[in-house]
Amino acid sequence: MTETPDATGQARTGSITVTSATAIGVGGMMGAGLYTLVGLASTTAGVWVPLAFLVGGAVTVFSVHSYAKLGARYPSRGGAAQFLIRCFGDGVIAAGLNVFQFLGWIIAMALYCAGFAGYLRALLPWHTPEWSGKAIGIGLIVAVVAVNLIGTKFVGRSEIFVVTVELAILAVFVVLGLTRADPGRFADNGGHSWLGIFFAAGLLYVTYEGFGVVTNSAADMRDPARELPRAMFQALGIVMVVYVLVSAVIVMTLTLPTTRATCSQTRVSRCSAASASS
Repeated sequence: MTETPDATGQARTGSITVTSATAIGVGGMMGAGLYTLVGLASTTAGVWVPLAFLVGGAVTVFSVHSYAKLGARYPSRGGAAQFLIRCFGDGVIAAGLNVFQFLGWIIAMALYCAGFAGYLRALLPWHTPEWSGKAIGIGLIVAVVAVNLIGTKFVGRSEIFVVTVELAILAVFVVLGLTRADPGRFADNGGHSWLGIFFAAGLLYVTYEGFGVVTNSAADMRDPARELPRAMFQALGIVMVVYVLVSAVIVMTLTLPTTRATCSQTRVSRCSAASASS
Protein backbone atom coordinates (compact mmCIF):
# COMPACT_ATOMS: atom_id res chain seq x y z
CA MET A 1 0.00 0.00 0.00
CA THR A 2 1.30 3.44 -0.90
CA GLU A 3 2.03 5.59 2.13
CA THR A 4 1.64 9.35 2.23
CA PRO A 5 3.82 11.27 4.71
CA ASP A 6 2.25 14.15 6.61
CA ALA A 7 3.82 17.44 7.60
CA THR A 8 5.70 15.76 10.46
CA GLY A 9 7.13 13.06 8.23
CA GLN A 10 4.86 10.36 9.69
CA ALA A 11 3.65 7.92 7.03
CA ARG A 12 -0.10 7.65 6.51
CA THR A 13 -1.45 4.46 5.01
CA GLY A 14 -4.99 5.66 4.41
CA SER A 15 -6.40 2.48 5.97
CA ILE A 16 -9.36 4.52 7.30
CA THR A 17 -11.48 6.00 4.52
CA VAL A 18 -14.17 8.65 4.76
CA THR A 19 -16.82 5.92 4.61
CA SER A 20 -15.33 3.84 7.41
CA ALA A 21 -14.70 6.95 9.54
CA THR A 22 -18.33 7.98 9.01
CA ALA A 23 -19.42 4.52 10.14
CA ILE A 24 -17.24 4.84 13.24
CA GLY A 25 -18.91 8.15 14.03
CA VAL A 26 -22.42 6.79 13.52
CA GLY A 27 -21.61 3.76 15.65
CA GLY A 28 -20.16 5.97 18.37
CA MET A 29 -23.22 8.19 18.55
CA MET A 30 -26.15 5.93 17.84
CA GLY A 31 -26.53 3.86 20.97
CA ALA A 32 -28.88 3.03 23.80
CA GLY A 33 -29.90 6.66 24.31
CA LEU A 34 -32.24 6.47 21.32
CA TYR A 35 -34.14 3.59 22.92
CA THR A 36 -34.14 4.72 26.54
CA LEU A 37 -34.45 8.52 26.59
CA VAL A 38 -37.34 9.18 24.18
CA GLY A 39 -39.95 8.48 26.84
CA LEU A 40 -38.16 10.65 29.40
CA ALA A 41 -37.73 13.50 26.92
CA SER A 42 -41.44 13.37 26.09
CA THR A 43 -42.28 14.32 29.68
CA THR A 44 -41.06 17.86 28.92
CA ALA A 45 -41.33 18.14 25.12
CA GLY A 46 -44.50 16.11 24.63
CA VAL A 47 -45.08 15.13 21.03
CA TRP A 48 -42.35 17.51 19.89
CA VAL A 49 -39.56 15.09 20.78
CA PRO A 50 -38.40 15.03 17.11
CA LEU A 51 -37.90 18.79 17.29
CA ALA A 52 -35.92 18.35 20.52
CA PHE A 53 -33.67 15.85 18.73
CA LEU A 54 -33.21 18.39 15.96
CA VAL A 55 -32.26 21.15 18.40
CA GLY A 56 -29.84 18.82 20.21
CA GLY A 57 -28.22 17.94 16.88
CA ALA A 58 -27.91 21.60 15.93
CA VAL A 59 -26.06 22.31 19.19
CA THR A 60 -23.81 19.30 18.55
CA VAL A 61 -22.68 20.89 15.29
CA PHE A 62 -20.49 23.31 17.27
CA SER A 63 -18.82 20.48 19.21
CA VAL A 64 -18.27 18.47 16.04
CA HIS A 65 -16.73 21.53 14.38
CA SER A 66 -14.27 21.96 17.25
CA TYR A 67 -13.30 18.28 17.30
CA ALA A 68 -12.92 18.22 13.52
CA LYS A 69 -10.61 21.26 13.59
CA LEU A 70 -8.51 19.84 16.42
CA GLY A 71 -8.34 16.39 14.83
CA ALA A 72 -7.30 17.85 11.49
CA ARG A 73 -4.67 20.02 13.17
CA TYR A 74 -3.33 17.29 15.48
CA PRO A 75 -4.07 13.94 13.78
CA SER A 76 -3.32 11.20 16.29
CA ARG A 77 -4.68 7.89 17.52
CA GLY A 78 -4.88 9.56 20.92
CA GLY A 79 -7.84 11.70 19.89
CA ALA A 80 -9.10 13.85 22.77
CA ALA A 81 -6.19 12.69 24.95
CA GLN A 82 -3.78 14.24 22.45
CA PHE A 83 -5.77 17.48 22.46
CA LEU A 84 -5.37 17.78 26.24
CA ILE A 85 -1.64 17.21 25.98
CA ARG A 86 -1.37 19.89 23.30
CA CYS A 87 -3.38 22.29 25.47
CA PHE A 88 -1.83 21.72 28.91
CA GLY A 89 1.49 20.13 28.01
CA ASP A 90 2.75 16.67 28.83
CA GLY A 91 2.37 17.11 32.58
CA VAL A 92 0.23 16.46 35.62
CA ILE A 93 -2.88 18.35 34.45
CA ALA A 94 -3.17 16.57 31.10
CA ALA A 95 -2.30 13.23 32.72
CA GLY A 96 -4.91 13.66 35.44
CA LEU A 97 -7.65 14.67 33.00
CA ASN A 98 -6.80 11.77 30.71
CA VAL A 99 -6.89 9.30 33.60
CA PHE A 100 -10.41 10.48 34.45
CA GLN A 101 -11.30 10.27 30.78
CA PHE A 102 -10.04 6.69 30.52
CA LEU A 103 -11.90 5.72 33.70
CA GLY A 104 -15.06 7.17 32.19
CA TRP A 105 -14.56 5.07 29.06
CA ILE A 106 -14.04 1.94 31.18
CA ILE A 107 -17.28 2.58 33.07
CA ALA A 108 -19.12 3.28 29.82
CA MET A 109 -17.75 0.07 28.29
CA ALA A 110 -18.90 -1.92 31.30
CA LEU A 111 -22.37 -0.39 30.92
CA TYR A 112 -22.51 -1.24 27.20
CA CYS A 113 -21.38 -4.81 27.83
CA ALA A 114 -23.96 -5.28 30.60
CA GLY A 115 -26.69 -3.90 28.34
CA PHE A 116 -25.61 -6.10 25.42
CA ALA A 117 -25.57 -9.15 27.67
CA GLY A 118 -29.04 -8.37 28.98
CA TYR A 119 -30.50 -8.04 25.47
CA LEU A 120 -28.77 -11.20 24.26
CA ARG A 121 -29.96 -13.25 27.23
CA ALA A 122 -33.51 -12.05 26.61
CA LEU A 123 -33.32 -13.19 22.99
CA LEU A 124 -32.00 -16.66 23.78
CA PRO A 125 -34.81 -19.29 23.75
CA TRP A 126 -33.39 -21.11 26.78
CA HIS A 127 -32.80 -20.13 30.40
CA THR A 128 -29.38 -18.68 31.16
CA PRO A 129 -27.76 -18.49 34.62
CA GLU A 130 -26.97 -15.14 36.19
CA TRP A 131 -23.21 -15.55 35.70
CA SER A 132 -23.72 -15.82 31.92
CA GLY A 133 -24.27 -12.06 31.72
CA LYS A 134 -20.73 -11.38 32.93
CA ALA A 135 -19.36 -14.07 30.64
CA ILE A 136 -21.10 -12.51 27.64
CA GLY A 137 -19.76 -9.06 28.58
CA ILE A 138 -16.20 -10.36 28.89
CA GLY A 139 -16.57 -12.19 25.58
CA LEU A 140 -17.71 -8.96 23.91
CA ILE A 141 -14.65 -7.11 25.21
CA VAL A 142 -12.36 -9.89 23.96
CA ALA A 143 -14.01 -9.75 20.53
CA VAL A 144 -13.64 -5.97 20.28
CA VAL A 145 -9.97 -6.14 21.34
CA ALA A 146 -9.35 -8.85 18.75
CA VAL A 147 -10.90 -6.70 16.01
CA ASN A 148 -8.63 -3.80 16.96
CA LEU A 149 -5.55 -6.01 17.06
CA ILE A 150 -6.17 -7.25 13.52
CA GLY A 151 -5.77 -3.73 12.15
CA THR A 152 -7.43 -0.41 11.45
CA LYS A 153 -8.70 -1.43 8.01
CA PHE A 154 -10.55 -4.38 9.56
CA VAL A 155 -11.93 -2.05 12.25
CA GLY A 156 -13.33 0.23 9.56
CA ARG A 157 -14.89 -2.63 7.63
CA SER A 158 -16.38 -4.15 10.79
CA GLU A 159 -17.91 -0.80 11.76
CA ILE A 160 -19.42 -0.38 8.29
CA PHE A 161 -21.02 -3.84 8.57
CA VAL A 162 -22.41 -3.28 12.08
CA VAL A 163 -23.76 0.20 11.30
CA THR A 164 -25.32 -0.99 8.03
CA VAL A 165 -27.20 -3.75 9.88
CA GLU A 166 -28.39 -1.32 12.57
CA LEU A 167 -29.56 1.26 10.02
CA ALA A 168 -31.36 -1.45 8.06
CA ILE A 169 -33.24 -2.58 11.19
CA LEU A 170 -34.22 1.01 12.03
CA ALA A 171 -35.29 1.60 8.41
CA VAL A 172 -37.62 -1.41 8.61
CA PHE A 173 -39.02 -0.04 11.90
CA VAL A 174 -39.65 3.37 10.32
CA VAL A 175 -41.29 1.95 7.19
CA LEU A 176 -43.56 -0.43 9.12
CA GLY A 177 -44.32 2.28 11.67
CA LEU A 178 -45.38 4.74 9.00
CA THR A 179 -47.99 2.26 7.77
CA ARG A 180 -49.73 2.60 11.14
CA ALA A 181 -48.78 6.19 11.92
CA ASP A 182 -51.33 8.80 12.98
CA PRO A 183 -49.99 12.30 12.15
CA GLY A 184 -52.93 13.77 14.05
CA ARG A 185 -51.13 12.99 17.31
CA PHE A 186 -48.89 15.99 16.74
CA ALA A 187 -51.93 18.23 17.22
CA ASP A 188 -52.20 17.43 20.94
CA ASN A 189 -49.09 18.37 22.90
CA GLY A 190 -50.61 17.89 26.35
CA GLY A 191 -50.13 21.49 27.43
CA HIS A 192 -46.35 21.51 27.10
CA SER A 193 -44.67 24.83 26.36
CA TRP A 194 -41.94 25.48 23.81
CA LEU A 195 -39.49 25.75 26.71
CA GLY A 196 -39.90 22.03 27.32
CA ILE A 197 -38.38 21.37 23.90
CA PHE A 198 -35.11 22.95 25.02
CA PHE A 199 -35.08 21.00 28.29
CA ALA A 200 -35.56 17.81 26.29
CA ALA A 201 -32.86 18.89 23.82
CA GLY A 202 -30.41 19.24 26.72
CA LEU A 203 -31.23 15.70 27.79
CA LEU A 204 -31.06 14.30 24.27
CA TYR A 205 -27.70 15.95 23.61
CA VAL A 206 -26.09 12.96 25.31
CA THR A 207 -27.44 10.72 22.51
CA TYR A 208 -25.05 12.52 20.14
CA GLU A 209 -22.00 12.01 22.33
CA GLY A 210 -19.53 9.62 20.78
CA PHE A 211 -18.59 11.64 17.71
CA GLY A 212 -15.19 12.26 19.28
CA VAL A 213 -14.07 8.67 18.64
CA VAL A 214 -13.67 9.55 14.96
CA THR A 215 -10.69 11.74 15.81
CA ASN A 216 -8.85 8.64 17.07
CA SER A 217 -8.78 7.40 13.47
CA ALA A 218 -7.33 10.63 12.04
CA ALA A 219 -3.76 9.27 12.10
CA ASP A 220 -4.83 6.44 9.79
CA MET A 221 -6.42 8.73 7.18
CA ARG A 222 -4.55 9.71 4.06
CA ASP A 223 -5.62 13.36 4.30
CA PRO A 224 -7.07 14.11 7.78
CA ALA A 225 -7.49 17.84 7.12
CA ARG A 226 -9.97 17.09 4.35
CA GLU A 227 -11.40 13.69 5.24
CA LEU A 228 -11.94 14.02 9.01
CA PRO A 229 -14.38 16.98 8.91
CA ARG A 230 -16.32 15.32 6.07
CA ALA A 231 -16.64 12.07 7.99
CA MET A 232 -17.69 13.74 11.26
CA PHE A 233 -20.36 15.96 9.72
CA GLN A 234 -21.66 13.12 7.55
CA ALA A 235 -21.98 10.93 10.64
CA LEU A 236 -23.80 13.68 12.54
CA GLY A 237 -26.17 14.27 9.61
CA ILE A 238 -27.03 10.56 9.36
CA VAL A 239 -27.65 10.25 13.09
CA MET A 240 -29.83 13.38 13.18
CA VAL A 241 -32.02 12.07 10.35
CA VAL A 242 -32.36 8.67 12.05
CA TYR A 243 -33.22 10.20 15.43
CA VAL A 244 -35.84 12.54 14.00
CA LEU A 245 -37.49 9.83 11.88
CA VAL A 246 -37.52 7.18 14.62
CA SER A 247 -38.82 9.58 17.28
CA ALA A 248 -41.50 10.87 14.91
CA VAL A 249 -42.70 7.32 14.25
CA ILE A 250 -42.73 6.62 18.00
CA VAL A 251 -44.88 9.70 18.62
CA MET A 252 -47.31 8.77 15.83
CA THR A 253 -47.68 5.11 16.82
CA LEU A 254 -47.10 4.70 20.56
CA THR A 255 -48.68 6.21 23.64
CA LEU A 256 -46.29 8.61 25.33
CA PRO A 257 -45.81 8.51 29.12
CA THR A 258 -48.15 10.60 31.25
CA THR A 259 -46.40 13.89 31.85
CA ARG A 260 -46.25 16.16 34.83
CA ALA A 261 -47.84 18.94 32.86
CA THR A 262 -50.85 16.80 32.00
CA CYS A 263 -51.13 15.53 35.57
CA SER A 264 -50.96 19.08 36.94
CA GLN A 265 -53.64 20.25 34.54
CA THR A 266 -55.86 17.32 35.55
CA ARG A 267 -55.49 18.13 39.23
CA VAL A 268 -56.28 21.80 38.61
CA SER A 269 -59.38 20.88 36.61
CA ARG A 270 -60.60 18.54 39.37
CA CYS A 271 -60.05 21.18 42.03
CA SER A 272 -61.94 23.76 39.97
CA ALA A 273 -64.81 21.36 39.44
CA ALA A 274 -64.94 20.55 43.14
CA SER A 275 -64.98 24.25 44.05
CA ALA A 276 -67.75 24.95 41.59
CA SER A 277 -69.90 22.09 42.88
CA SER A 278 -69.49 23.21 46.49
